[in-house]
Amino acid sequence: MFKVLSSTLLFASVLALPLAAHADTIDDFVLTGGGQTITYSLPATSSFPDFSLFNFFSESAPTKVDGVSVGTITGSYYVIGAFFPTLVLDTPDAVGNPGLNLYGPKFFSVDYVPASNPLPYLPYDVVPTFTPGTYTLEDDGSPINPLSSPIPYTLTITQETATATTPEPSSLLLLATGLLAFAGLAATRRRHINSIS
Repeated sequence: MFKVLSSTLLFASVLALPLAAHADTIDDFVLTGGGQTITYSLPATSSFPDFSLFNFFSESAPTKVDGVSVGTITGSYYVIGAFFPTLVLDTPDAVGNPGLNLYGPKFFSVDYVPASNPLPYLPYDVVPTFTPGTYTLEDDGSPINPLSSPIPYTLTITQETATATTPEPSSLLLLATGLLAFAGLAATRRRHINSIS
């Protein structure tokens, strides 16, 4: 009976392991300035294939402006180039600009890996990782239509905290199965020793 029970528990724990809750790290972005607050969330690390001479990567996310959903907004994050904005966000701002062209410090690091689709003009995939912190940026307008007075913005990136601080049920089930197996092994060994003596 004990063997059947322990085998059943072991099988159940193996099935439960793939169902364990696991999420990639998510970063929350809060951009404040120009009389508004823009919020969205992105994966802390992503991979972008076929990174080329355009030197930026783009990510889209559901976005709120002053707590009101404005749909999915795309941000373009420039990897290299002092003359390019750090972030171009395609959401209109409070003073009527069609999008934000934010200049300032780079708030992500990048790794380059061999291209997943190697072609002579696409040698790399880029793997950026956002760096949590607070950054001072300014909207200077577009290169074609610069603003006479830049608008200051503050960008705060925070990593979402893990929702589960206790062990997952599947981990507890696996631990219980292991303890039951050791108990069963000890009982079997005792019976074997008793039958010999």
